[in-house]
Amino acid sequence: MARRADRTLVTVPAAFDGWPQPPANVVHVGPIAEEAAHPPWVPPCPADDRRPLVVVTFGTTYMHQEHVVRRVLGALRELDARVLVLTGLELGPSELPAGPSVCVEAYIPHAAVLPHAAVVVSHAGMGSLLEAFRAGVAGVCIPLGRDQADNAAAAAERGAAIALPADAPVDHIRAAISRALTSPSLRNGARQMATAIAACGGAPAAAGQVEQVARGSASPASAGAGASGCAPPILTVS
Repeated sequence: MARRADRTLVTVPAAFDGWPQPPANVVHVGPIAEEAAHPPWVPPCPADDRRPLVVVTFGTTYMHQEHVVRRVLGALRELDARVLVLTGLELGPSELPAGPSVCVEAYIPHAAVLPHAAVVVSHAGMGSLLEAFRAGVAGVCIPLGRDQADNAAAAAERGAAIALPADAPVDHIRAAISRALTSPSLRNGARQMATAIAACGGAPAAAGQVEQVARGSASPASAGAGASGCAPPILTVS
């Protein structure tokens, strides 16, 4: 399907996709996110608290993630860090333990909070992972299902994250977060992904490709396609 379309827009950077030699009609435009205005995020800590911020986010859909999140919080209990847990809309903040250094919220836009983060602990959902990369933040990935294991493996292969199994014990999670907080190579890998995403162009680049396809459909060669039997231009997004 991707090869037969006039244009296929891939919403991850080529550096993450792993497609060795995509056809000429395949364009990696990178993530396309709604750039809605949002108020600046104000950390719920004293302004002079310089401890690193660890953001824990396991997506907006429910995947029985509370068991994993509780283990992550257990791992963070002995680390000198501030913690923000985003529960999503189907898991109440009251269902997870908070504490002096732990803030639990249902939802804060990733674009508002991730630039403040030192590490993102996530399920390696594509949206969460790409937003962490866009901010240049290293990750610890604990996939729960769907495509997440492949995403976590790809992030680890590119040196931007550490991948753990869903049943990883507390001490393994703690060791991974500690390494992510202190590893220059992981930070560098995440920043390289941020550079790759920025180079893709995102929504403006995607809009430009759509316009090119639309102009092609109005060209003399393709006008009246229904009468001539020629297929109209097709665009796919993956």
